[in-house]
Amino acid sequence: VRGNDELADLGRTVNTMVRGLFERFELSKFVSASTVQSIRDGARGKRASITMLFSDVRGFTSYSESREPETIVGSLNRILSAQTEIIQENGGDVDKYVGDEIVSIFTGDDQHLRACRSALAIQAELAANRDTRYDGLSVGIGINTGEVVLGMIGSEKRADFTVIGDAVNYTARL
Repeated sequence: VRGNDELADLGRTVNTMVRGLFERFELSKFVSASTVQSIRDGARGKRASITMLFSDVRGFTSYSESREPETIVGSLNRILSAQTEIIQENGGDVDKYVGDEIVSIFTGDDQHLRACRSALAIQAELAANRDTRYDGLSVGIGINTGEVVLGMIGSEKRADFTVIGDAVNYTARL
């Protein structure tokens, strides 16, 4: 936009807004939907009974020791992407990725059923395409419902909206 009149000012303002929206769109890939919602709500923390689904790639450490980095990253991203899509299709929210693990939460009506449907669909997808798409990898899945604390956990410079508590630890062990 060239010029120094009101129309040029408006054009620069719109361009700045578009850049900001693009950055927000790109950043939304790196945070969970519950994090975005907590920012909107100004949530500080609460107790809730939720259903959690954890999945973990079996034998991933030995798998990653015998392959090239590009192969490892590609396989891991394919398996995480497939699981994420299934979890979101069933109304779950991926809380975080921890290496080769997914931590996801389900809230609301039928949370238990939707988590179980996700687990079954993940197992079916991986079994059907294990050798062709997922390089022989499979996952173990743990599901648990319990009372947790949801909140922004971290520092003022970097925080995540996440779940903590005994129920979370139990789910991880499952």
